Amino acid sequence: MNPIVEVPSARLDSGCFGEPPGDIYAAYSADQFSAGKVKVFQYDGKLWTSGGGMYAFSRNHAHCYTLIPLEEYHGPLERVPYSCEGTLVKFKGRQYRLGPRVDFKGADRSVDEHRAHLRRKYEHGGVFTSGKTYHELLHDLAEERRWNSAKLEFELPTGNVVEAIRLELAQPDWTKHSAPKPAEEVDQPQMEMSLL
Repeated sequence: MNPIVEVPSARLDSGCFGEPPGDIYAAYSADQFSAGKVKVFQYDGKLWTSGGGMYAFSRNHAHCYTLIPLEEYHGPLERVPYSCEGTLVKFKGRQYRLGPRVDFKGADRSVDEHRAHLRRKYEHGGVFTSGKTYHELLHDLAEERRWNSAKLEFELPTGNVVEAIRLELAQPDWTKHSAPKPAEEVDQPQMEMSLL
């Protein structure tokens, strides 16, 4: 199992729903590894890059790799299965090898942060909210089972999000979002056609 580092959730935010993207999310570079280019973030005085991950409503994590200068690297030079360890990359004109994979996990947000996040997500139409009231969406989220890779099982949401959903359900419900009309149904000026 890969080491896990817990960081504030804001560092893993995707930038959707009216919040700025986090530095770890913004350092995603897996699509550029073959070209040897990376974007980076800093943690514990080192440069890191992200090789992807999961950016979900209550569980964010990223698969990250530290950038190790060539003269300091002593790991494998061949590709490691299910990892990018050893990949040769370049940042600011200097070459590095990627170190072993470390999973960066977002810490549980506070109840108030979860409540604000849930509202922003709904207001911006996230999670395919079209046609659902806010309470309908909250009920769906409360019953949505997610995979817990540490326990190897699906589980219901836990932590502060549960209390945030309970408090939000105690508030007045919001009206349904209306789904956008398909292009062919949008009102078009009627054109008269004459048959010759």
